[in-house]
Amino acid sequence: MRRGYSTITPAVVHALSRRTFARALGWTDYKQSVTRTQLLDLVLLIAGTTRTLFAVVTRYFGFSHQTARPAVRANLGSRDQLTARLVDALRGVARFTRRDRTRRWTCAIDVHYVPF
Repeated sequence: MRRGYSTITPAVVHALSRRTFARALGWTDYKQSVTRTQLLDLVLLIAGTTRTLFAVVTRYFGFSHQTARPAVRANLGSRDQLTARLVDALRGVARFTRRDRTRRWTCAIDVHYVPF
């Protein structure tokens, strides 16, 4: 029997995440120095590598952390807006059917109160 392999690569996951967040969050370019795509990549790299904004910006981007901070802050909005947008993004990716939305789900959530 042949051994199967997964076609899901980190690049595929990153591209799907970027497209989903671009639609759901509605972020815009920050002045002329930081594009929307760079902002989304920045946030995804911070989440994926669990590194600080400073560490990610100095390693992967051509602008400073002092530019990145206000760029992210300008696009975040309020906590309620961000939460609603992220929930919409999750629903868009999950694409639950009507039956899935009404049934009970077991979910495990790992909570950390100490930031990295």
